[in-house]
Amino acid sequence: MTEEAPRLPPDRRNHGADLRASALLTGCLLVVATGSVAGDKKRQEPAIVPHIEHNGIRYEAEQSGPRLGYSQDGGIVAARDAATGELQWSRRVYPVHYDTSIESDKQEVFISAMTLNRDGASILIANEAGERFELRLSTCEVRTIAGPGISGPPDR
Repeated sequence: MTEEAPRLPPDRRNHGADLRASALLTGCLLVVATGSVAGDKKRQEPAIVPHIEHNGIRYEAEQSGPRLGYSQDGGIVAARDAATGELQWSRRVYPVHYDTSIESDKQEVFISAMTLNRDGASILIANEAGERFELRLSTCEVRTIAGPGISGPPDR
């Protein structure tokens, strides 16, 4: 004697399969409509900030802090000899505070603009968070124009 599978009423057959197909279709429509998978909040690439060349020094917004010995990405200005590219000094303009429960790349705050001040003695810096800073070139001191900042001698 063989046991037969229980028979379900017509309105209950393949109900689980219908729900899976519906969820799959909804997910596909969401991807098509938004261009991304729901919950996928990848950070956009930081803006490419043109370097500033002044008195034989090239000032760059450094995106990879660990390359210069920092524990953060973004918020760093590197001063290099314009002819040789040799690093003269670097300065962390502002700290990036990381929450260990969130992916670090989603928390990074990069420099979004740099402009040489009219007097040529400082660089005005803006970041993605809307904060603004002034970096004095002779002392490497940072003054906050809008938002939290730090001051003092160069880091490296």
